Amino acid sequence: MISVGKTLGVNDTRNLQHIDSEFFRDEIVTVKRIQPYGLSSNPPRGSTILTVSSGSRDSMFAISVQDNERPKNLNPGDVTLYNGKSTVKLRGEKILVNDVDILKVVSDLLDFLVVEGANPTVQGKPLFSNQTKLGTLRGQLDGK
Repeated sequence: MISVGKTLGVNDTRNLQHIDSEFFRDEIVTVKRIQPYGLSSNPPRGSTILTVSSGSRDSMFAISVQDNERPKNLNPGDVTLYNGKSTVKLRGEKILVNDVDILKVVSDLLDFLVVEGANPTVQGKPLFSNQTKLGTLRGQLDGK
């Protein structure tokens, strides 16, 4: 049996997420959710949940959960990660980050960049130089 409901709350402390969901008026069921490898999320209250069961509501599993405020009108091929405040959009060979106060890039090769607002700044002493469309960025690895 497939059902559609609304999320009421999430217990994210177990191996399987347990989502309290409402399917019919005042019918609240705890649904188990298995998350895909490498991606974990905690859906906000009021999200739409699609579930499957073998007929008994005692063993329902979430197939999908969708936040009703998700980014819409994406271009074909776009992928967007979002959390209600910020978005990271993969568009072709570009990565677009929107609505963040601070962006920090951390990797084995690059641990250097903190951008704040519309004026990019790099914290620390100069250890590198990188020419961008916004000018030359200079900074150091500061471990923050």
